[in-house]
Amino acid sequence: MKAQWMIVCGLGLALLTAIFAVFNTEDVPLNYGAGELQVPLIVVISAAVLIGGWIVAMFGTVRPYRLQKDRDKLEASNRALRAANESLQAQLTEAQAAYAMMKKEREGHRHEETLESPELPSSLDGSANDVYPRAWDTHRQLPRNKTN
Repeated sequence: MKAQWMIVCGLGLALLTAIFAVFNTEDVPLNYGAGELQVPLIVVISAAVLIGGWIVAMFGTVRPYRLQKDRDKLEASNRALRAANESLQAQLTEAQAAYAMMKKEREGHRHEETLESPELPSSLDGSANDVYPRAWDTHRQLPRNKTN
């Protein structure tokens, strides 16, 4: 929609310039440094509009090229970041698998320790004077009483 308004405004400006140029047809002196030339004013106005349009067009085409260059750099950076992300995701998956395996091994060892632990004397009923933890509490760090 913005481009359409720019085209409409440009055409309106061109129409006003053409009408202005048609009403100004008398000869005017044009000094170009090495001499002087008599030129109709319509030619001077038309040349000024064309040169101005050409300058605007040049500035208008430089920006898209610069934006395209920036976009290419950003896409390359994005590809590199995606590759790094995939690599880190693979490392994370491997680390999670290794952690799960270690956890299973640790639980297996605890289970074996629980099964192989010596029987506690029946006199130890879990009171505060117990030095040994109960067999079902081997997976926790229980505070032990210090005896001096």
